[in-house]
Amino acid sequence: MQTKHINTEDASEVTEITENVFKLTCQIENGPNSSNSLQEGLKLNLEGQIEKNSPNLGRDTVWNKVSKVSKMPKYLCINFVRFYWKQASAVGGTEAGKAKILRNVSFPKVFDLFEFCTDELKESLMQGRNMEAENRAKEDAANLTGKEEEEKKQAAAAGGDVEMEEEKKEDESMQKKKLVGDAAKAARAAE
Repeated sequence: MQTKHINTEDASEVTEITENVFKLTCQIENGPNSSNSLQEGLKLNLEGQIEKNSPNLGRDTVWNKVSKVSKMPKYLCINFVRFYWKQASAVGGTEAGKAKILRNVSFPKVFDLFEFCTDELKESLMQGRNMEAENRAKEDAANLTGKEEEEKKQAAAAGGDVEMEEEKKEDESMQKKKLVGDAAKAARAAE
């Protein structure tokens, strides 16, 4: 994981840190920075502001933090942070204590980490993505030509004409379109 800290008061002051991280944290917050998906929660944790000492200014300042994944892990562990410290409220009559955030967080079945990677890692990943896209295009083309040939063989074996089969398919699609159009007209008339 590569982390870059940029001083907000002195832009020339930049620190870069490379560290081994074995899990990513998904921040689930209520309020202005609320997150409803895994991507948003990770972005909240990887980008933000921190306060640390500035050697140039000799005092604590606010720094912008941007972290990026520099090497793809074999396994990715993600920690959903669902607890926070709730302050005491005199108005609400509540005491300070640990509270759980009950917000639903959506996550994909296949998670793409590409947007959280460094530029160098993105370049190497793009090569693999391009090769995979080419292979899929070749497979799709082979599957389509194979299906067309198989349909022609089946039609010839059944003694039918391929053109008649195509005309039947066109007629069926026209009838479906007409039915959909009639249903739409009926729905407009009912309104």
